[in-house]
Amino acid sequence: MGFRVVAFDLSEEMLRVLRNKSKHVGSRVVVGEQLPFKEGAFSLVVSYAVVHHVLDYVGLVRSLARLLQQGGILYIDHETDSTSPLFQPRGAYRIYRQSSHYLNAVYRRIRGIEPPILDYVNADVHCNPESPLDWRKLRTAVEASELVVLEDDSYLLHLTALPNPLWPFLGLWLSDTRYIIAKRP
Repeated sequence: MGFRVVAFDLSEEMLRVLRNKSKHVGSRVVVGEQLPFKEGAFSLVVSYAVVHHVLDYVGLVRSLARLLQQGGILYIDHETDSTSPLFQPRGAYRIYRQSSHYLNAVYRRIRGIEPPILDYVNADVHCNPESPLDWRKLRTAVEASELVVLEDDSYLLHLTALPNPLWPFLGLWLSDTRYIIAKRP
């Protein structure tokens, strides 16, 4: 579409998967948690399901905000934290989530798709009770970076390759994912 896209990750393997899918996306490996880009380098910065992989996720959000030019947009999308009233960890949510996993497994088997085996050395540091992800801290970091929050909302991540028959009953009122959209004025 004419945009210059740069992806960055701690994992060279994940960037290799990306390069195999799209030859038009530039990529860089980030060593540690320092982002090797100039301040104000981007008009849009997107972080999707990343912050739970980084110990200093508040620092990461500030670093991402630093990359925005004037008028630039920051989009952070991630699972809600378990302390949020929006999070649905039991009951109907578990039924919906488990049925979605089964539907995806059936789809992969029918299509003969094997999920890639990746190195998860840096995986899920905040997906445990000892180190929870706190969305209040994320929002505070966005606002402390002098960005204006345009939206802060939650939704149910609906990722089934085959339609989940429970969606009309549960998908409309459950949530497990949250996003923030903010702008540099």
